[in-house]
Amino acid sequence: MDKMARLKLAQKVLAYLKKYSQKKAVEISKDLDVDKHDVNSILYAELKNELRQDKDYKWSLINKNGPPIDLESQILECLRKEQNLKAIDIARKLKVDRKDINFMLYGKLSKKCVKDDKNRWAISL
Repeated sequence: MDKMARLKLAQKVLAYLKKYSQKKAVEISKDLDVDKHDVNSILYAELKNELRQDKDYKWSLINKNGPPIDLESQILECLRKEQNLKAIDIARKLKVDRKDINFMLYGKLSKKCVKDDKNRWAISL
């Protein structure tokens, strides 16, 4: 694959992951109708500083100020389904690092979520 084709594919993959976060390389390649090896090559080379891969090998955009961009909505959805969860439980359910969960709960979500005396989180009313 020549340099221009790699650049175009990198742009396609980036646009795709902006729309559909947390996807495996095989899912990206199927949805974009591109060879999986080419996608993997782009993920680990051209896009290595733009993306992160979780424990389940799913790729998402890096928010330069912290965890994946869509993590806020995922945490809120998790807490809508089940209130009073500890950060570690949210992290396990979402399959992300607990530090990213805490970063969001104590930062961007601090006005939307409350913590009880047992360190369990819920959406504030």
